Amino acid sequence: MNNYESLFYEILTLTRSEQLCWHQIGRKENAEIILNPHLVIRQFASDMRLEGNVLGLLLLERRHLYNEEDFFIEPLEERRAELLVLAEGELIASLTEMSVRLARMMELLDLAIDQSNRRLLVQPA
Repeated sequence: MNNYESLFYEILTLTRSEQLCWHQIGRKENAEIILNPHLVIRQFASDMRLEGNVLGLLLLERRHLYNEEDFFIEPLEERRAELLVLAEGELIASLTEMSVRLARMMELLDLAIDQSNRRLLVQPA
């Protein structure tokens, strides 16, 4: 397991145990560091302490088009997750299904959505 995978699985474990809490932010925020920000559907944020440093975490739910190269097949759209790791506001890692299994990325996204929705539902009016 490489460093990126180790970091991801630590984030996933902390999220599962709710030691790491996610909240939804505007999908257009952080556009200056997001590649193709127009494909972002939702965006979630959290902070994590690691070896005395505070890392900013951005979890993106993105549109993903299949069959872009197959012009004769109608494109299919689905959602994908991307995890951005920031230190002092600078992007230091971008994790996608290329570095972590897609199923685990989607699990993290679903946990973040669930946490965020629960927080919204229990906030007093």
